[in-house]
Amino acid sequence: MKLPITGWTKVLRSLGYRVDWKAVERIRAQRHLARKRQKSGADFQFSSLEPRHLLAAPDLNLIANQLTAEGRMLSVAVTYSDSDVNDTHTAVINWGDGNSGPVPASSGTIQLTHTYADNGVYSPSLTITDSTSLSDQASFEVTVSDVAPQVLVASNTNQFDERTTYTIEFSAFDPGNDTITQWEVNWGDTTTWEAFPANTTSASHVYQNADDYIVQVRATNEDGTHAPSRLWFDNTFGNRGVVTTDLAGVTGEQAFASVEQPDGKLLVAGRVTSNGNQDFALMRYLANGALDTSFGTSGVSIVDFSSGADVASSIAIQPLTGGTFRILVAGTSSNKFAVAGLSQNGQLDTSFGVGGKVITDLVGTGDLAKAMVVQDDGKLILAGSVYVDHWQRTDFALVRYNANGTIDTSFGTSGVVTTDFEGAYDYVYDLVIVGDRLVAAGQSNGNIALARYRLSNGQLVKDGKVITKLKADATVRSVALQADSGLIVGGSMQNKLLLVRYNPDLSLDENFGSSGAVTTAILNSSASILSLKLDVDGKIVAAGQSTAIDSSSSQMVVARYHTDGSLDKGFGTNGLAILPSTGQAFASDVLLTGSGGIVAVGSAEAAGSNNIVLTKFLPRNSVTVNNVDPSITFNPDAKFVKETNFSGVVAKIINWDDAIPLADVTANIQWGDGE
Repeated sequence: MKLPITGWTKVLRSLGYRVDWKAVERIRAQRHLARKRQKSGADFQFSSLEPRHLLAAPDLNLIANQLTAEGRMLSVAVTYSDSDVNDTHTAVINWGDGNSGPVPASSGTIQLTHTYADNGVYSPSLTITDSTSLSDQASFEVTVSDVAPQVLVASNTNQFDERTTYTIEFSAFDPGNDTITQWEVNWGDTTTWEAFPANTTSASHVYQNADDYIVQVRATNEDGTHAPSRLWFDNTFGNRGVVTTDLAGVTGEQAFASVEQPDGKLLVAGRVTSNGNQDFALMRYLANGALDTSFGTSGVSIVDFSSGADVASSIAIQPLTGGTFRILVAGTSSNKFAVAGLSQNGQLDTSFGVGGKVITDLVGTGDLAKAMVVQDDGKLILAGSVYVDHWQRTDFALVRYNANGTIDTSFGTSGVVTTDFEGAYDYVYDLVIVGDRLVAAGQSNGNIALARYRLSNGQLVKDGKVITKLKADATVRSVALQADSGLIVGGSMQNKLLLVRYNPDLSLDENFGSSGAVTTAILNSSASILSLKLDVDGKIVAAGQSTAIDSSSSQMVVARYHTDGSLDKGFGTNGLAILPSTGQAFASDVLLTGSGGIVAVGSAEAAGSNNIVLTKFLPRNSVTVNNVDPSITFNPDAKFVKETNFSGVVAKIINWDDAIPLADVTANIQWGDGE
C-alpha cells in the first residue's frame, strides 16, 4: 500500500514517533524534482523517509519489583535510552503512597530513592519526558515489610533491696508510621505480663523475694505484638541514658575519643567546624551527663592549630607531680602530627610544647595520627601513618615526646620510627604498651598488621612484624591488652564485626572463635568495630557502626563478648545493643567507667546537623534484688519493774523474706544483766 508522506507521518506519530518536518519538506522537494526528471527521461534516486529523520520517544527499561522495609530507604537505579541524542529529559516518580515529585534524569540513568512510612504493597510509576514532550512510563511493585518497634528500657539501677519500689522507664523507636496501642511488662518474678495504656512511659514494681530477675518490655501496635526488649540504659545519665550535645556557634561536631578523669568526669575529644576551619574540640561531662561548665567555655575547649583541618583522634591523662594531671589531646593538623596539652580547667597549658601545642612534620607527606599512649614516666607516644615515595605507599609512623612536649631523640631516629610492610599501604589505628614492649596495630593491604617495638628505644624486636591474612580482607581499628598479655584486635571482615585474638608471642590463638577469629553479623547491615575495651571480668566490650545495606542510615552498635569470643547474652539483646537512628550515627569509642557503666561515645546526624552523642548502658540486662535482714521494732509500751519477773511483748519482728517462714526465724535478746 502506498501512502503519501502525510499519511506515513500519521502512522508513525501513532507509534510514538515525532516528525522532522524539515526532512519531510526535503523529501517532498526531492520527489517533485524526481518526477520532473522522470518526465525528461533522467535517472534519479531520491531519499526515503529514514528513521533518522523521525525522533523517537525516550524508552524506559524494565524496572524489577523491589523488596524493602518500612522506615528504610529504598534505592533503585533505572536506565533509559533515546535515539535522539540531542534530547534532554525530565522525570517524575509517583511512589504510590501519596508522595510524588521530580527526579533527575541524565546520561541514561535515573536514581530513585524513597522511604516508605508503613508496610504494604505499593505500585510506583515513573514517567520520563524529553524536550519535545514525548514520554514513556514504567511501573513496578514495591513490597514493604513491617519493622517491629525498638523498645528502649532505662532504669536508675539494676540492683536494689527486696520490698522496695523499683521503677523503669521505656519508649519506642518505630521506623514505620505505626502507633503504640499497649505496653506490657514482665517483671520476671512471675510469667504474667502486666499491661499498661499506650501513653505510659514508666512502670513500678515491688519484688517480694531476693533473686536475679529478667525484666522485659514489649509493645503492641496495629501490626501486632512484638518481641520484648530487656533493660539497657542507665537512667541516671542524661535523658534515659542518652546525652546529645549540639554546640553553639560551630557545626560538624564529631567525637572520636574519650577518657575518664580520676574524679569520674568524662572527657570527650573530636572536631568541630568553626569559621570555616576544622578545629580540635574537647568537652567535659559530669557523671550525670551534663556539660561541666567549669571547664573551658561552658564545658568546651576548642584548639585551633592552623587554618586547615585539625582533627583530634585520641586523648589521655598525663599524671603530674602533686597529684595533678595534664589533659593531652592528639590528632592531625594539616597533614601533620599534632598534640595539645591542657590544664584541668580546659585552658592550654603553656608549659607544654609552644603555648600548649606541638606540631610534628614527619619525613614524608600526608601524616595521619590516630593513637596515643602515655608511659609511666610521663612520656607520650603518638602513632599513625605517613605517605612516602611520592604518595606511592604509606608506612607505620611513631613519634615519642618528652613529658613537656619536646621530641625524645632517644627514640628511633631523632624521635621518629617508621615501619614498612612489604611496600604496601600500611596504617596504624591503635597502640598499646605490653610490659617493656610497644605494639602498634593496623592494617596492610587488607591484612591485619602488628608491629612490636622495644619501649626503651623504639627498635623493632626480632620477628616484630606480623601479618595475618584471614579468609577475606579485614580492617583493624582497635587493640586491647588482656591480663595474660594476649591481645584482642577489633575491626571488620565481610561486613561483620571482627575480633581476633593473639597469644603473648603474637601467634594466633587457635582456641578463640574459629582459628583465632570471631565474626558477628548484624541482619541486613554492614558492621564494623571502631573501639575495644576489657572490663574488670575480662569481658570484651566493642563499639562501632552498623549500616543498613539497602539504605544510607547507620546506627551506633555496642557488643559484649565472653573471653572465649561468644556473645554475652547478659548484655543488651543477646549481647548486642543497636541504637536506633534515622540518619548517620556511629560509636567511635567505648568507655568503661569506674562505677561499672558502659558509655558509647560518638556522633549522630539529626536534621542535617551532626551532634555529639554519649549513651550509657547498665552493665547487665537483668536486676538483682538483695535480701534484707529481718527488722526488729521495740514495743514502746513494754514496762520494766525492778527486781520482779517480767513478761510481755518487748519487740516485733518484721520478716522481709517470704521464702523464710516466720516460725523459722529465731530471736535472741540480751537483757543487760548477763542473761
